[in-house]
Amino acid sequence: MKAVEGEVAGAVEVAARLPFPVDYLVFPTLLSFLVCVIVVGAGVFAANAGPPTAVRLAAAAVFMGGGIATMHYIGMSALQPAPTWSMRRASWWAASRWGSRPPSPGS
Repeated sequence: MKAVEGEVAGAVEVAARLPFPVDYLVFPTLLSFLVCVIVVGAGVFAANAGPPTAVRLAAAAVFMGGGIATMHYIGMSALQPAPTWSMRRASWWAASRWGSRPPSPGS
């Protein structure tokens, strides 16, 4: 899936600042928005589509609550951590020196 990097996704505000960069996957983000729009629209329609009985209002509220929870679950799955690597010069030298050694015949 395609990820949107920080500058493009800068318009998206998050409630917490994380100590590492985060990318947003495009498809789950759009799906989360679509679920939100459909569920809230259906809930408002169900609440106003006739006489406001207790059962109708309760069903609309449960439907909207489940939809909002689903929207958040899908939206959180769109967050992908984008870790950055940093290595000291000595560590890099050691990893490149001994990491590229061919295996010994006994192993």
